[in-house]
Amino acid sequence: MEEKDNDEPRRPNNPLRHLDLFSGIGGFALGLSWAGGFETVAFCDNEPFAQEILKKRWPNVPIYEDVRTINEKELGKIDIITGGFPCQPWSLAGSRKGADDDRDLWPEMVAIIENLQPKWVIGENVRGFVNEPLGLQRTLSDLESIGYQAIPHIIPASGVGAFHRRERVWIIANPRGDGKPIVRRESRELKQPEQISLF
Repeated sequence: MEEKDNDEPRRPNNPLRHLDLFSGIGGFALGLSWAGGFETVAFCDNEPFAQEILKKRWPNVPIYEDVRTINEKELGKIDIITGGFPCQPWSLAGSRKGADDDRDLWPEMVAIIENLQPKWVIGENVRGFVNEPLGLQRTLSDLESIGYQAIPHIIPASGVGAFHRRERVWIIANPRGDGKPIVRRESRELKQPEQISLF
């Protein structure tokens, strides 16, 4: 008798539909499958190695190669969007060009959030993202401007049992509970937000 893979997700009658942006090798999708109650309906990643891993583990889930060309109408209703949007513009290991880096794809992610209006958003980035003028401040401001409330958390890898620190910023957002409709912006151009610090 063949043993079943313990990693197989539980599928309730009405799972929350998950769009996984900047998917990498599927960490968000794997975690949500372990939690149960979620169905990943599409990935987006442009790295060939990551795509191969995603195809092997989730053979029936489509993979978009470019976040800028996702056809949102094909996706239907989305309940949760996750994304470890590119960290290179903010990473201490790089040039830290921030919003001037062509790999700054947060504007694309927030546009998708605005259009699909999921119940939940989870974003992840490097620790250096926190105090950059157009890093965390811009992300929180963008989310607020489209009707979402968001809370950032800094969690080190050691906080979940790893033997190294590797701090990451996690942003959890959902639509405001004030009953006000989400107002679509005419432009994604934002004024420079005030400098903030979490410490």
